[in-house]
Amino acid sequence: SWATASLPRARSGRLQISGSTEDGMKQDSQEERWAAFGWNVLSIPGNDVRAIDAALTLAAETCGKPTVIILNTVKGYGSPVMEDKAAWHHHLPNDEEYAQIIADFAAHKEAING
Repeated sequence: SWATASLPRARSGRLQISGSTEDGMKQDSQEERWAAFGWNVLSIPGNDVRAIDAALTLAAETCGKPTVIILNTVKGYGSPVMEDKAAWHHHLPNDEEYAQIIADFAAHKEAING
């Protein structure tokens, strides 16, 4: 529906180019911030398609206040070569890394789709 499609979504990836976002600047609670303004807050694993689908369903069913979905993501999700590693924020893979990443993504896709 239009209401679901227009939901605000926040992303919390916890990494920046120089390391953890907490190292550079203390982060307040996004959940508490949105809730303080009367929003329905859904904080979910942002790399989980089923969790996203479920959150969108819950948001569409919520009446009387707006909903924000906070996607707690992991950079590089699906490939141990780069998953949750700040250096990959600006790193270009060499041929060996690229081949491994593509293989990791293919295996991850197979695991999801069965």
